[in-house]
Amino acid sequence: MQIELREVSHRYARDGPLILSDVCLSIQSGDTVSLTGPSGSGKTTLLTILGGIVSPSEGSIRWSGSKGGTTSRLDAHSAAWVFQGTNALGRRTVVDNCVLALRARGTKRSAAVAEATIWLDALGIGELSVMPAYTLSGGELQRLAIARALCTRPRLLLTDEPTGQLDSANTERVMSSLLDAKPPETTLVCATHDPNVAARCTTQIRIANGRTEVAGSSR
Repeated sequence: MQIELREVSHRYARDGPLILSDVCLSIQSGDTVSLTGPSGSGKTTLLTILGGIVSPSEGSIRWSGSKGGTTSRLDAHSAAWVFQGTNALGRRTVVDNCVLALRARGTKRSAAVAEATIWLDALGIGELSVMPAYTLSGGELQRLAIARALCTRPRLLLTDEPTGQLDSANTERVMSSLLDAKPPETTLVCATHDPNVAARCTTQIRIANGRTEVAGSSR
């Protein structure tokens, strides 16, 4: 999915502080993009705007490759999210956790399990599919959250500090699994404080004082 932001500014209240100021970005389909910056810099705000949850106060955003071609309104089924907390149901099995989004869309259980199995295997935790989620380690739970998101085959995957609670070894394992499993056409945007996570992405966007600086892109 391609995303174009033009002169996007945002504040949460009419007279509130300016969180983002005149942001212009072009994200290409299949890109892996990191958002970095100090706490309160606007990373999460920009992430929610990219994901269509928040509309900017000023400026415009358009998505291409969403249902219906280029649009100023993101189709809800085109995007998936992974957060720092995995929100796993501890006493349900790994595969049951993974199929939740598909079942909510009306997918038959047999088809949902088959799809979930593909992604659990891709993330390296397929052998844990019948285990209760509470038995998984932190890194395994984060890979479960990624598999749960990818099994919906989103065009846009947004992650907010997906490795924030992991040690360095699990951070490396989770990021490697995510980048290896992500379909080439899926655009990944990752908000993170970790410079090592940011460095794994092809484009790094740093936010400071509401403005963005782009590095690491071949364009």
